[in-house]
Amino acid sequence: MNAETATYVVVGTGPAGTLCACKLRALAPRARVVAVSRECGDAALPYVRKHLTHLLLPGHSEEELFYLGKDVFRKNNIEVVEGEVTGVHPEENCISFCDGRSISYTSLLIATGSTPQPLRCPGSDAEGVQSFFSLADARKLRDALPHVRRLVIVGAGRIALKLITRMSCYPDKSVTVVTRTIPPRSLCDEEVSSLLMRRLQAIPNVTFVQGEVAEVVSDGGHVTGVRLEGGDVVPCDVVVATIGVAPSIGCLQRSSLLLDRGLIVSETLQTSVHNIFAAGDVAQVTRPGSERSTLYQAWAHAKMQGKAAANLMLTACAKGNYEPCEVCHSLKAKDVTVLTIGEHDVCPLAQDISVRIVSSPDDPRCLYRKIVLCGGGGGCWMLAGAVFVFSPQVLSRHLVMAWLEASVGHPLANDPALLCSPDFAFVAVPHRV
Repeated sequence: MNAETATYVVVGTGPAGTLCACKLRALAPRARVVAVSRECGDAALPYVRKHLTHLLLPGHSEEELFYLGKDVFRKNNIEVVEGEVTGVHPEENCISFCDGRSISYTSLLIATGSTPQPLRCPGSDAEGVQSFFSLADARKLRDALPHVRRLVIVGAGRIALKLITRMSCYPDKSVTVVTRTIPPRSLCDEEVSSLLMRRLQAIPNVTFVQGEVAEVVSDGGHVTGVRLEGGDVVPCDVVVATIGVAPSIGCLQRSSLLLDRGLIVSETLQTSVHNIFAAGDVAQVTRPGSERSTLYQAWAHAKMQGKAAANLMLTACAKGNYEPCEVCHSLKAKDVTVLTIGEHDVCPLAQDISVRIVSSPDDPRCLYRKIVLCGGGGGCWMLAGAVFVFSPQVLSRHLVMAWLEASVGHPLANDPALLCSPDFAFVAVPHRV
């Protein structure tokens, strides 16, 4: 394969797809590089999805979301094609669109990301029911807010917590959160969930209701409320469904590619077809020597996979492996930051596992810390995972993240007891950062 005369097609313009396309252009200046987006207009450009709730606050501009600028594709001479891909045809080396168009490729990257799970109940197609996942979703809710008095949020995951935090800035609007469990367990362990719930329940205009939505009630086609399983009706003007996401593999269902929860790839990010690769939320990576495969659904992993995929796509036979590293997952809810990394949800059943927990509700530096250690032979412990909850006003999120990402999976240079001390300053960051 001549890289300079090849056509590289990247389906998806999130972090994985965009960084792959840009690196392909840098490595193969004369090749044709095509980026395909299911979104249209400036929404086809790469934007920070996790910051969409910023649009709900006065004084924030959409320009903040476009982290690579609006001219990233033009500057890199990358062709942008908008449209919904409905089929991947390995035997013909092409992809097809819902309107009948098709594009041929020499090598293909699937970086379709995730798709929000819809609210599945009678009446869920009423006007005023929406998800909160795309730029179009954020614009829709932002434009509706001036006319909304009562809002229902279904679900209590990370997106919901961001929405709740933003809606606390609108005390004149009533917000009801419908969730299966209180506190929700999808966020972290039970202690952290309870800590977050106590803070969120203190917001005057927010009410939590345990249950599930059985029906969306409407009048003239527009939502007027939701009926819960027990029969109670919660009046509202808008319903925002934040009940999870799943890898976007719909366009792959009729292909010969191996699918599970996502698109199965090897450690080289290569699918079961030699010239098709995957990266980002959709890629389910199988590690060497392991029968398990993992979805690395995080912004940092998507960026790393996108860059690695470009190198691998340029060779006729993929060489080298994608080596995932542990990254911090960050969540800001109201006035606290939650950082998690590694294997933190474990029980200390084995002799070589130690779990240390400290909770200091009155100390904003150390509201909660959970340290999971493994090893211990000769007094040498290795950091396997951690959960930190603290106030961002008194500790730097970036400093703590840097320390955790540099320390996890390595022998500790500090006494493990110090990690649970509010006085631990996180300044002894190893050179790996």
